[in-house]
Amino acid sequence: MIQLIEVFLKKIEFNCIREVVINNQNLSMKSDININSKYNRKEKILSVILEVSGQGTTENNVIPLNFLVSIEGIFKINLENDLNNEAMDLISKIKAPQLLFPFVLENIQSLTSKAGIRPLILPYIDFEKLYSKRNEINENKIIN
Repeated sequence: MIQLIEVFLKKIEFNCIREVVINNQNLSMKSDININSKYNRKEKILSVILEVSGQGTTENNVIPLNFLVSIEGIFKINLENDLNNEAMDLISKIKAPQLLFPFVLENIQSLTSKAGIRPLILPYIDFEKLYSKRNEINENKIIN
């Protein structure tokens, strides 16, 4: 149904104050995820960009660590019939990001390791829950 054809690094940003990170082992970490997609119906090619950003904050509200990793995946949709909007939304917001997330993790772990700090391992992201939560928020905005 969905075939990953190509994956590449789109954008990377990384800032680290190594001494502060090393001396503050209990950084409060926050992260954010953005997903953007484009679908070419004629070619049946889906492009999905998964962007994960995060920052670590000390107890004194110093931000010694922040990062942004953006990965683009090109997918071939192998179906005889065209997908409806809801099915395409599920593929582009859940299935494709699930396939791309390990590539993001690998880059974040590599960056933090190369910076001389403990490799940062982000927790598993449940893209189905994230999708449902964002839909609930959007529905509440429309109603209000």
